[in-house]
Amino acid sequence: MANPAVATAPAAEPIAAADVKSHGRISTSADDTLLGTLITAIREDAEAYTGRAFVNRTLDLYLDGFDDPRFNVDGAIWLPFPPVSSVTSIKYQDQNDDQQTWSTDQYVVDYNAEPARITLAYGATLPLLYPKVANVVIRYVAGYGAAAANVPESIKLALRQSVTTVYDLARATHMDSPFELRQLPLSGRRMLSKYRVLTFGHG
Repeated sequence: MANPAVATAPAAEPIAAADVKSHGRISTSADDTLLGTLITAIREDAEAYTGRAFVNRTLDLYLDGFDDPRFNVDGAIWLPFPPVSSVTSIKYQDQNDDQQTWSTDQYVVDYNAEPARITLAYGATLPLLYPKVANVVIRYVAGYGAAAANVPESIKLALRQSVTTVYDLARATHMDSPFELRQLPLSGRRMLSKYRVLTFGHG
């Protein structure tokens, strides 16, 4: 399953090196750079595992048409990586291969669904498209909020625990560059299992 492209990356991580050091009782500052690297890598793995976005980012979802079977279920377009706070625009290539922006009064966004979904407004019809791949682009904002404080505490706890586990293993095995360990450990997966989105290959 293709993932949406990141148009604007998160401005912050859900946790900081100081959070991990406090959680794991790490007193040295010599490994702050390593901790920062581990935080990002494990957060990315956690988001892939849960199928969620933690801190806000802007995503572009490319569709081969409004009926693209990869993301269209029963006539609704589902937006990967909830929660979704806003849909910025829906652009498409019209019959002349000119880009158009779909009017917001022609569709409805159900933000209460998880993932969020887009359906036709009452009485609206789908635009006619130029026959080519990726001719529809949906830009939207996904994440719990713009700051780490908006992320559920249980997710942040799982991340702190996971980073600490990987860091301790790296130190115990005297690894200077523990790249192969930069992934979400089993304990983290267990803690995050309740957040998994059972849609689009994340079930």
